[in-house]
Formats: sequence, C-alpha cells, structure tokens
Amino acid sequence: MRYNATYHRQADKIAIEHGFEFAVYMGHYRTRKHNCLAFIPHYNTNRNVQTSGFHYILLTEKGGHFYTHSEPPKDFPDYDYLKKGRAILDEIKRKFFAYEFANEEERLYCRDIFQAVNKYSYDVPIPEEDMCLFLQEGKRLGRAIEFVGDEINEHIIDSWINYLKLKE
Repeated sequence: MRYNATYHRQADKIAIEHGFEFAVYMGHYRTRKHNCLAFIPHYNTNRNVQTSGFHYILLTEKGGHFYTHSEPPKDFPDYDYLKKGRAILDEIKRKFFAYEFANEEERLYCRDIFQAVNKYSYDVPIPEEDMCLFLQEGKRLGRAIEFVGDEINEHIIDSWINYLKLKE
C-alpha cells in the first residue's frame, strides 16, 4: 500500500466525521494483519485544544478506522511529516529577503507569514512547527492561512497573540 492523494482525502473525510478539520500523513504502520497508512487528525487551529487521548486514523486498502488511545502506540511512525511545510516556509523567507513576488497580494501574504514566525517582532511569534504544518496542509487543500487575533499581549504595548486557521 502506497500513500496517494486519494487515501489522504479518505483520511480527511474520517477526520471530519469525528469533529476534526483535516488529517496529517504520518507514514506507514504495520499491524499483525495489515500494512496501513497512519494519519493524525487535526483541528483548524494551532491553539491548544483539550482532547482526551491520542487520536489517529489507520487506512488499509479495504477502508479506514479512527482510534483513540491514552498514548501513541509504541511503534507509531516517527515520520518527518513537516518536510514539505519547512520547504514552503524556507521559500517564503527566501522570497521575502530577495523581494521576489509575483504581485502585491503575494508580497503581503509572504510578509504576514514571515512576521508571524519572527521572534524579534512585537507580536508573540507563532511556532515555526505550527506554521509549517498549516502551510503544508493549506497547500494540499488549496486553502490560505488566516491569522486570527486571540488576545492582546499585556506585557508589550500593541502586541497581539495570534493563532492560525485555514480559510474556508
């Protein structure tokens, strides 16, 4: 069984059925009987959402199943699932420093992303890991990132604490 977009859409559908927004591919997983593709469901936010247990989706050629356990299985895939997202963020940083944009809209979008992860700005930075995840899944789903102001940072004047969301 090989990963492809059809399996990923199937995992997304299962994630949505269980109250999540999308599924993140984690790699291959072998059970005693099956060779599976493993996915982790994710909400449409990078804010901490309290959930009970560790949620994951396993797909076989016959279908998929949603699981919840108190902790990840011992042999759950340790896959570099943010590789594509890091490449997208690196390209955005390169464009930002080289000032190479196709149009004004792209420039503003890249500026906002760059400033969101910049630890030297007034706003509380968004962790790069979160940004990479949302860039990667946003590209896969054809959706842009939206920055939502959550609250004002009381320690710095005019500083916001933002969180990420994928636009509808």
